[in-house]
Amino acid sequence: MTPSVSEDAKKVLHEVGLTEYETRAYLILLEQGVMTASEVSENGGIPYSKVYETLNSLEKKGWVEAERGRP
Repeated sequence: MTPSVSEDAKKVLHEVGLTEYETRAYLILLEQGVMTASEVSENGGIPYSKVYETLNSLEKKGWVEAERGRP
């Protein structure tokens, strides 16, 4: 995950209801832009078995928009 994001910023994201994996995914998407789920998993340090659950949760919360289909 990006070292440029302060621990205080991460704490705020947790306080507004994001889990650790959601925080990692959100921050990597902010930093890198559009990515596949596999790229989010790899670059965000999120287990592949959890990345779809994490991204779906972020989408339901309104933090990200997903584009369905094959990349």
